Amino acid sequence: MVFATPKTKRTRTSRIAVLTAASLIASSVASAACGTLDALDDVVEKRAGPQGWNCSGILTLSGADGAVCYQAFDFRDAAANELAQVIWGEIKECRDGSAMPQDAQVNHPDSYDLRAWTSGDRIYSVSVKDKGALRKTFVFLRRMPNTN
Repeated sequence: MVFATPKTKRTRTSRIAVLTAASLIASSVASAACGTLDALDDVVEKRAGPQGWNCSGILTLSGADGAVCYQAFDFRDAAANELAQVIWGEIKECRDGSAMPQDAQVNHPDSYDLRAWTSGDRIYSVSVKDKGALRKTFVFLRRMPNTN
């Protein structure tokens, strides 16, 4: 036998409280998941960049603002590729847009992997570069204006 309980003000209030809490948790998780990109955007706005990254704001040839950040790893450390994968996932999840075609031009590193994402008036990119002479692998994160 099933008993129906009447909807009371207390039940509706409890449901609203649960929905509100769930909404706050979801927005908090989304915010935390996008933290690196949000901090990269802060570099352009002349604020601090992502924690653990070396960052600077840049001025493009067209006079627009951008940002570049990097982290250095031991030469060919797997952690560099893992970080690049995490950042690429964050870019795809947190910024509307689409992947750009791979660019074959490089500045003579020993190996190079670049992924770029266009999102409105911005281009976000993450790259991994091995520099044998320095015995370092670098992960670069950039935000540039989309001039197309």
